[in-house]
Amino acid sequence: MATYNILYAIASDSVAVQSRCTLVLSASHNPGGPAHLTSQVGGDRIEVSTLVDPDGDAHVFSPKPANAKKIADARVVMVNGLGFEGWMNRLIRSSGSKAALVTASTGVKPLRNEEHGHGHGLPGHSHGEFDPHAWQDVANTKIYVTNIRDGLTKADPESKDVYEANTKAYLARLDALDAEVKAAVGSIPQERRNVVTTHDAFGYFDKAYGLEFVSPQGVSTDAEAADRAADQEGAHPGGVPGEHLGSAPDREHLQGVGSVDR
Repeated sequence: MATYNILYAIASDSVAVQSRCTLVLSASHNPGGPAHLTSQVGGDRIEVSTLVDPDGDAHVFSPKPANAKKIADARVVMVNGLGFEGWMNRLIRSSGSKAALVTASTGVKPLRNEEHGHGHGLPGHSHGEFDPHAWQDVANTKIYVTNIRDGLTKADPESKDVYEANTKAYLARLDALDAEVKAAVGSIPQERRNVVTTHDAFGYFDKAYGLEFVSPQGVSTDAEAADRAADQEGAHPGGVPGEHLGSAPDREHLQGVGSVDR
C-alpha cells in the first residue's frame, strides 16, 4: 500500500554524492506509488532509503530520533498528502528542519472517504476526510509525476534536463498503461469485475476503471471476516474472482476469509 509520501534529502558534503539527490521515503512496498514514481523521474540522479520497513504500515508509523535526523539534513520534504502520513508534520517540527515541503498529490481531485467507505475501521487507521491513495488512477499518477519532477528540479536544478527527459518518457508510458488497463478491464464480464483486497485503498482505481474492490479489513473477529466474505459471495454469484494482498499485517486480516474463487 501502499504509500506513499517522500522526503528528499540533498547530500552535498561528499564529492562522491555532490550532484545526487538522496531520497528518504516513508515506505517502499506500494507498486506504482510515490516511491516508484520518484525512482522513474529521478533515475540515476537519486539515492533512496525508507523510513518504514517493507512489511510495516506507513499509516500508523511511529518515527524514531534517527528519522528526525534524516529530516533535519534534508533540503526538500515531499509527501503524498491527502492525510496519508499524519505523522510527518510532527516529525518535521521536531527535527527543526528548514526543508521546503512539496506535496505530490497537489492538483488531484480527491475522493471523500464516505464515497467508498475507506478508513478500515481500525484504530489509528482512518485517513480523515479524503482517501489518500490517489495514484491508483493513472490520470492522477501523471499529476504526481509532474509534481515530483518540479520538486526534484527545484532541489537539484543542475539535473533539470535529466528529470525533464525522464518525466516525458514516463508520461508516455503512463498513457499506454491507461489504455492497456481500460482494455483489460473491458474484456472482463461485468459480473466478474470483483476483487477481494486486504486494504481498502482502491477507490480511485474503482472509479476510473470499473472494478469493484471488497475489503474485509476493519472487522474485529475472524468470524466477522468470514461473514462479510459470505455476504460478498451472496452478492456476486460464483464467488469473488480475484484477490490482492497488501503488506504482511494486512494479509493477516484476509486469513479470516474463506476460499476465494479465481
